[in-house]
Amino acid sequence: MSDSLLSVTDAVRRISEHLPPPRATSVPLAESLGLVLVEEVRSDLDMPPFAKSMMDGFAVRAADTVRAADNADRPATLKVVDTIHAGSLPKRGVAAGQASRIMTGAPVPAGADAVVAVEKTESEGRDVVRILETVAVGKNVVPQGQDVWEGVTVLSPGRRIRPPEIGVLAAVGKSVVRVYDAPRVAIFSTGDEVVPPAREPGPGQIRNSNSSALVARVTRDRGTVEDLGVLPDETDLMRSALRAALGSFDVVILTGGVSMGEKDLVGGALVAEGFHEVFHKIRLKPGKPALFGTAKGSLVFGLPGNPVSVAVTYELLVRPVLRYLMGYAPVHRPRVTATLESDPPKAIPREQFIPAHVVERPGGFTVETVSWHGSGDLFGFAAANSLLRIPAGGPSPAKGEAASVVVIEESLSGLLGRLPK
Repeated sequence: MSDSLLSVTDAVRRISEHLPPPRATSVPLAESLGLVLVEEVRSDLDMPPFAKSMMDGFAVRAADTVRAADNADRPATLKVVDTIHAGSLPKRGVAAGQASRIMTGAPVPAGADAVVAVEKTESEGRDVVRILETVAVGKNVVPQGQDVWEGVTVLSPGRRIRPPEIGVLAAVGKSVVRVYDAPRVAIFSTGDEVVPPAREPGPGQIRNSNSSALVARVTRDRGTVEDLGVLPDETDLMRSALRAALGSFDVVILTGGVSMGEKDLVGGALVAEGFHEVFHKIRLKPGKPALFGTAKGSLVFGLPGNPVSVAVTYELLVRPVLRYLMGYAPVHRPRVTATLESDPPKAIPREQFIPAHVVERPGGFTVETVSWHGSGDLFGFAAANSLLRIPAGGPSPAKGEAASVVVIEESLSGLLGRLPK
């Protein structure tokens, strides 16, 4: 009976009880994108490390520019004593009546306390400049340490590394970064009927879409993934392939072969290789036959063979595990409440997650189910950006009522920007 099966919530809890702690590692900066910091990162220098010019112009003493305002017909005239380019140091300081020609990003010389933009000056040869405006102290100068002082924390543990964080890490000299390690994931498909995508299926055969989609999902979620191919419906060959993978990967995912058919051999092959079953079958549609357990240090998921079942069980059960192992928080997909704009699915004893499309409108979110034909309809599922949740046993929300929606699309404009990733 379905009522005797674990709920999705209880299945997730059971999985969490068997997870190892996230593993820390060191990676080159260029390989850290999408990972999560383990360490606190402090600046190793003031930023900027010196007072610098914001523009091309002349470094001056602000007091020497006052005459430009007192008498526009008699602008301040200063002697140019140096030229300073970005990346070079001043050769001398600026005294009263002097100026240094300076480029954007160059260090401001000693004695100067402002920069006059070049368009507010007139040059008389290389050695004399006329200043056409009065500037205040600090004008067009970025002070040393304005962005951050040496020793200040710039990134805290638990921070996900995005391109801006890459820039910060580079700026403070972190060429090697301590992060939570990306889990190593192995993927198997099962079944004599499954052939590679490049092959034209023969009678009774289907192309292996599950492995391709799973590799893409794990890659998107920043795991290190290896597609280990298709396991035939032959116990000894299945055991041999599993024996090589178990213990060598953090997570092993199999699709197909976990139901009750004559050739659903995955469970038996796993047990023969030391598998400890945590659960098999949950109160879920699609995805009821889902299997989870451990073997030789690997976390093992057996997912149903239908492609929509694979997608739903991956999002609800597998993805949170990968995110936990990488130090992410929260680990689960965001949920929103949306107004249902289509006829509701009928409630059944199992909790349902129906492919749907959610949209943000001025008054809130709306959602409608997509046109699909069940757990084998990969093409209908491709139109979904979310999963409409229908509680086990109901009640099912009526059209126009509030419904719970799991958002599974990463790139929803405006929506996910306000929700936890």
